[in-house]
Amino acid sequence: FSKVSKIVEGGGTRAESSINGLLAVEDKDSFVLIHDGARPLVSQELINKVAEAVPEKGAVIPCLKIFDTLVEVSGGKVSDFLDRERVLRVQTPQGFKYEIIFGAYKKLMNTGSKDFPDDSSVVRYSGLSEIYVVDGEIMNIKITTKDDVELMEYYIEKLKIS
Repeated sequence: FSKVSKIVEGGGTRAESSINGLLAVEDKDSFVLIHDGARPLVSQELINKVAEAVPEKGAVIPCLKIFDTLVEVSGGKVSDFLDRERVLRVQTPQGFKYEIIFGAYKKLMNTGSKDFPDDSSVVRYSGLSEIYVVDGEIMNIKITTKDDVELMEYYIEKLKIS
């Protein structure tokens, strides 16, 4: 799995961008991988891992374990401690059988808009499929802050050396 079949113009929101991409898919019996452009260090291995799992599972997301202590906060104070064994960091690319992800967005459009952080959350909300997890990769970071840019540059330098 190493070929981009089509590039489409993004939308005003993440959901609109995903819908634009889904509408451009010609083979409705296929599967799609949806990747966040803010994760430029995605590896071919991770792409393959997600792509290979989709035909059997239907909906697949890469995730990383969390080793930090996690807390819930209310009013600037800790209100609870979360069980890190039950919480994972979600990454992209996320893979779906076309009928699942398109059906999820269709259901979303029919029921009204809601703010979703990613495509897998739209599938979860729709109830059309369970979502399965594969191991993500630590270098597949999301670039959102200046610190993230510096970390990405560090990783790129390390990749050049090895």
